[in-house]
Amino acid sequence: MTPMYSVTTNCGTVVTNLSTIQPRDGSQIFELIVEHSVLDPYIDILPNITYRVILRTTIPGIKVSGFLLEIKENETSSTSLSDIGTLMKDSNMTVVDDQTAMFLSKNSSRQETVCDMYLESSVMWTPRNLKRCHSLSAVLITNESIFYTVSVNVCRASGKRNYFLADIRGDIESPGFPQLYPDNYNATYIIFSIHKLIHLQFQSFNLESSYRGMCFDAVSVISDKTDILCGAFQTEELEKLYFVSVTGKLAVTFSTDNKIGHSGFRFIYFTVEKHECNKTLTLTNDNITSIAYPKLYFPWMYCVISIRLPSEFRIQLTIKDMDIPMKTNGECLNDSLQIISGDSSDTLCGNSSEYSSGQLFYQSSLSAVDIIFTSDYLHEGRGFWIEYSSHVPCSNKTFVNTSGNVYSDNYPNKYSNNQDCFYSIQLSETNGLLELVFESFYTEAVNDAFLRGDLCNLDYLEIYIDDKVERICGQWKGQEHTLSFRTETNRIMLRFVTNDRVTRSGFFATWQNILQNITSPQCSSTWIEREEYSFEIVRNPLTWEESQNDCQT
Repeated sequence: MTPMYSVTTNCGTVVTNLSTIQPRDGSQIFELIVEHSVLDPYIDILPNITYRVILRTTIPGIKVSGFLLEIKENETSSTSLSDIGTLMKDSNMTVVDDQTAMFLSKNSSRQETVCDMYLESSVMWTPRNLKRCHSLSAVLITNESIFYTVSVNVCRASGKRNYFLADIRGDIESPGFPQLYPDNYNATYIIFSIHKLIHLQFQSFNLESSYRGMCFDAVSVISDKTDILCGAFQTEELEKLYFVSVTGKLAVTFSTDNKIGHSGFRFIYFTVEKHECNKTLTLTNDNITSIAYPKLYFPWMYCVISIRLPSEFRIQLTIKDMDIPMKTNGECLNDSLQIISGDSSDTLCGNSSEYSSGQLFYQSSLSAVDIIFTSDYLHEGRGFWIEYSSHVPCSNKTFVNTSGNVYSDNYPNKYSNNQDCFYSIQLSETNGLLELVFESFYTEAVNDAFLRGDLCNLDYLEIYIDDKVERICGQWKGQEHTLSFRTETNRIMLRFVTNDRVTRSGFFATWQNILQNITSPQCSSTWIEREEYSFEIVRNPLTWEESQNDCQT
């Protein structure tokens, strides 16, 4: 039942029980329209989608002083307002409640005539939990206090017309896919988006072939033009079945006859623009993911993600997760992840579980890294998740104090990859010894062994004393006392070299200038001095049995 309201205008005050009046049919004078900026001409009502309800005159010269608009389910049973939906205030509307909107002139508070108003007003309506059709009705009062009514019925989507909001990725298959689709079937799939273009890519298509140029089972893709498809498309031909709608709406119809059935079709739709995945990052650390991660990424992606930092920085990347389909022979399909820094380039695909941790770690040689992600039209995975950080690499240093510490970059935390740094200890004092003693040493080496010489070919430290060069690497925990070096000159040079893979804690050493007269020969760097004795360190790898025999003899 239409409720009673008081409608006040500056042409006079009308207090009317609207349930008792008999308004005239206003369908020839006024129109009540429900429209959607994208979905028209499809006027099925969808829950949680906002529509514009427009009330206007159709004949010039007709003027109104007010109206009431009511929306209700056209069933006699009572309904809750939450099932009806919500009305939102628009330019000239006053929302009474969730079901009713009232219009009065914006000038109604002024003492002037506003009876000569042409009607053109609207209100936004968002239905929720649709179960039935809805009736929208308006009672209008003209300046002569004549009542008119106009109404329109709208219903929820029903039957084989289906709506899909394309702001998220989705896929649609023919009934029974990949088995035979049914005979005498008709359906319409309406894909819409409020703000973006719609992309549609078929990934399988197998319908009855045409006969004499006629399609009996057919799919029509309708946007700004109509494409009619039938027959079968091989995998390499599906690339052509790619459609883009610029109107925010794309309809796909599917119709079959009663004769020959096939497996049907499958397509995916999405709205993301290719350029939306292109970006430049300037933070020193961040996370990078593919579009929609961890959900499936989209076809036809070409994303360039650039990391650009100040020139003194170097960048480390760790691939935390990767799921990019690959060929059965292990080769990458057209879907791939490429990491580029300077002249270095690596291309990956497959699953991150198939790679070692070292293969998923990258160290840049420059302050710039480009990550390029591409996908084709057939297969999708989760994509990727990359975590990156940055550091300022080591720089050459010179020490002139008579004592001090020298240590690897970032010690005691892990040093950086791709380093080649020189540390020079150069004193003005020449009377006495310059002694260098290591307190901690741990670099990458085969099996983490403590090694010397040419066996050190991963991460290593070179020590230049006089005309000799000592190269050491590995984990020297418990053996640091053997890493003691002395020279009667005033200079020791260290060179620290790391590769682009595993990193450790590095080294820490102290030096001091010992100012004393030397009265006895000093041990070389391969000897240990203990009181009046000196012990030579000899590297002579033996088997366990050989060692046992050597000890016994």
